[in-house]
Amino acid sequence: MGDAGPSNILAFQNIRGQGKNDMGTFKVSTEQIGWKNKRNGQITQFKGVEVRKMEWLKLGKECQLKFTMKDNRLIRFDGFQDKDFEQVARHFSTHFRQEVEKKKVAAKGWHWGDWNMDGRVFQFEVDGKVAFEVAPQDIQQVVTPSKTDLCLEFTQDDGGVELDEVQLLEMRFYLPPKQGGEGGDVDMADPVAELKEELVPRAEGGVAGGVGVSPVLSTVTTHKVWASLGAASARARVC
Repeated sequence: MGDAGPSNILAFQNIRGQGKNDMGTFKVSTEQIGWKNKRNGQITQFKGVEVRKMEWLKLGKECQLKFTMKDNRLIRFDGFQDKDFEQVARHFSTHFRQEVEKKKVAAKGWHWGDWNMDGRVFQFEVDGKVAFEVAPQDIQQVVTPSKTDLCLEFTQDDGGVELDEVQLLEMRFYLPPKQGGEGGDVDMADPVAELKEELVPRAEGGVAGGVGVSPVLSTVTTHKVWASLGAASARARVC
């Protein structure tokens, strides 16, 4: 459970920040949210007015507090317990006038579903629930190795990474050709090209072929897709 002092600062120990394994202290005042890395002292800090929405996700035995920023960045903190939700939600409701929404995530382990864009955040959905999502700041390149495949290559953290820590290098999506018309004729629409066309115009300095991506997408749409991922030098199905 968090500690709330007379200054209305709520603090939680042993919280992981920014999707890393490092532990740290999560603190929230009446105006700001922050996290201090216990290993290197690095501080992540932002103001409540910069936050577009807050979500509470149950991930295994722990919970995650996710902030979607107004500039569409994602900032996540892991390691909370179920019992912490009431205290966290009450603090943000009282001091920030914002609600923390409980969000269910897909847990079936399927590697096929729909892709969806929430603002500029890429989401992979299974049965209408988010299985995983990719923030635009984490995407280094978008490439199309074949007519039915699209690959996201991720920005690598070269500093402060333990030798035995696994980083996700890429995620590959198979988008089957659309079927339409009488007799199941193949539609002329190309799902890979459609997704690529959505990404490229919104990429900072993006060009066809190897696409540098920062801000991604501003519309909401869904398409069928199969996914596989590559971690370090290994590749495995998402399932």
